[in-house]
Amino acid sequence: MFESFSDPRELRGDAAVVHDAPHPRHGAPDERRIHARRHRHLPAGRRGEPLLELRDPLWRKRRGRDHLGTDDLPQCWGDNSSGQLGDGTTTGALTPTAVTNLPGAAQAIVAGAAHTCALMASNGAVLCWGDNTQGQLGTGNNTSATTPQPVQGLASGAKAIAAGATHTCAIDSADALVCWGFNASGQLGNGTSADANTPQPVTGLAGGVAAVTAGREHSCALTSTGVLKCWGANASGQLGNNSQTAADTPQDVVSPPSGVAAIGAGRDFTCART
Repeated sequence: MFESFSDPRELRGDAAVVHDAPHPRHGAPDERRIHARRHRHLPAGRRGEPLLELRDPLWRKRRGRDHLGTDDLPQCWGDNSSGQLGDGTTTGALTPTAVTNLPGAAQAIVAGAAHTCALMASNGAVLCWGDNTQGQLGTGNNTSATTPQPVQGLASGAKAIAAGATHTCAIDSADALVCWGFNASGQLGNGTSADANTPQPVTGLAGGVAAVTAGREHSCALTSTGVLKCWGANASGQLGNNSQTAADTPQDVVSPPSGVAAIGAGRDFTCART
């Protein structure tokens, strides 16, 4: 896990995933479960390891390629060459290190290739830190940061966050989806391939978004009516629309399973759980 890659958009490696929240069927946890495994940007299974939590506060942590968090007051460890551990330095850590300058507890934390974002429990603010060469921190500039920085336009009310390799998405207070960062494959879903260093509305998803997930260079959303849409890179068919053509606006997934409850995106693939 503690390794670096020349291409910041590569998502692969070993990760330890920490779940400290209660299982939704089993009540309060009696132990912290730590799973170390080889992954491709996707949690496994549904017994203590959901495909992806975004709206459900019971599941509040998500891992990244080289770094991750542990509890409501985030801690990160591993590679820190871009400041993705959020401790004010670029020195890697072999043990958990507290993220500095957060205004309180985090409801959720997500990690991309070399950036990290947190959703604040108290007010729904989104803060990001780490690599920002593609604008993935959403701060209105492309300056990387070693401590958490507020995302423009998301000072309160956000409901969920997701991180791709070098892009980020959030469900805002109106249940609309916004994305920012690297956009060469159309993964921001705003009808262009231009990078953006501030949140951009995703075309056709101005409300009613229930969940979001992000892969290396694609994104997917689940609406409150159960419609599943994906956009961005599609060379491996990860958009699920019966083609291999990239799309810069949301595309309906063809013949999705009925009653989708959770979605998860890997490097170049997508999964759903009913």
